[in-house]
Amino acid sequence: MEQEVKNKILMTIEDHLSLTEFESWLYSQEHLLGKLNQDCILELFTFNYNQKGARYEFKSTFLKYFDKEEFMLWKVKTNLQDLIDGRETRDRILNDFYTMGYDEVPCIQGLGYYIYELEDAEYYRMGKQSVIESLKKEAAELLQEILVEESKNSEFKISSFRRMPRLEFSAEVTTANNSKGWWKFWK
Repeated sequence: MEQEVKNKILMTIEDHLSLTEFESWLYSQEHLLGKLNQDCILELFTFNYNQKGARYEFKSTFLKYFDKEEFMLWKVKTNLQDLIDGRETRDRILNDFYTMGYDEVPCIQGLGYYIYELEDAEYYRMGKQSVIESLKKEAAELLQEILVEESKNSEFKISSFRRMPRLEFSAEVTTANNSKGWWKFWK
């Protein structure tokens, strides 16, 4: 299957394209008519885009044409870019990352926790916009790490990718801990 077709299917599965947009794009691709002998292409042209529950059926029907690792890598990279770009899908992405981070893609688990930080941002000293900027920065760093690792390793699997731990401390915490000895914690 062509890379462009794959990307369009994945974009539709992830709600970057509506079914209507996908269907219009598909029918404008005359060169695909010559490839109707491929199961996926044939299914794309015969799929009922107006049926009840079409979005769910589309996902169920076409996700099977992708290797799970291939889909997960595409999803993570695309969603990281969406976070960096500040798309309106931020909360859905963070919820997905939170869930996926436990079992399928551990490297994104930390980003998933931002859903709670954003909910509680009014209680933070730094504010919601600062949390969003921190999220964007961390998403950009992770995306860059993934791209570098992917370019070095042709057998790269997002499910086994581990980030290097960061030891970052705020100046307030570091200064507060140095101001008195641990034995004087009650003073």
